[in-house]
Amino acid sequence: MTNINADENLLLHSMKKPGAKRRGIAFEIVEELQEKTGAEELAALKEKSGAQTDAEAYALLLLDELPRRTMGAATDHICRRACQKVLGLSEERTEWALAYILAHPITPPPPRPLFVEEEEPQVHRHIMLKAFAAAKERGEMPEFFAKYGYSYEYPVLVKGFAGTASFFGRLRHKDGYGFTAVRRGSAFAPDGSEPIDHYELYHDQQKWGDMYINAMADEDLDIPPVDMCFGEIDETTENQIRAAREMDESLARVRAKFGL
Repeated sequence: MTNINADENLLLHSMKKPGAKRRGIAFEIVEELQEKTGAEELAALKEKSGAQTDAEAYALLLLDELPRRTMGAATDHICRRACQKVLGLSEERTEWALAYILAHPITPPPPRPLFVEEEEPQVHRHIMLKAFAAAKERGEMPEFFAKYGYSYEYPVLVKGFAGTASFFGRLRHKDGYGFTAVRRGSAFAPDGSEPIDHYELYHDQQKWGDMYINAMADEDLDIPPVDMCFGEIDETTENQIRAAREMDESLARVRAKFGL
């Protein structure tokens, strides 16, 4: 079973003491933001982003900070719940905040993550797609296929949240066993154009390795990495794909509505 969700109790509630006020990581982040964010800074953010209230401006700051504070484990669902539960945003303004922060991150991502070797060549998705298409015609795989999916420079190409859910839900080792995938963060591609998500794969509660995903492709490349294959989609995966597809459609509508 694929698990790419953070623990909602940890983020929105506290389990420290029985009977104590239940306040989780998201509440703590908002309190810190309220203490360190000046009125002028908040006003500037509202003017720049189009936020209608202070709460919406704080939501943008929260969405910028929450993925880093949780090592990338805060999914869109968790971020939505945090905006609505902690800051009282409506569903529509929560979708606006998510769409805005995806298009305009407040804290610029590093140009290259720490786990990338400097000598690694740069191959982006358009070049990769052409290379795979040409190799398919020749009946062979491109030279970089050995690193496909295992390297930040050669990420798996999927379309949106649904493509990601489908990929991990079907992913199997060639020996037949599946994985639990835990998102650990993301960084932009070397040219700054697209985010590359970093996942850790676990099997039998032990870390198996790392996998890198580019979810900005126009369609799923649908090629498993070396030593991997695709299995059948079970009911859990079907539900995850259905929910992820709704997220893709919702995000597309919000982006179109706000011109993002």
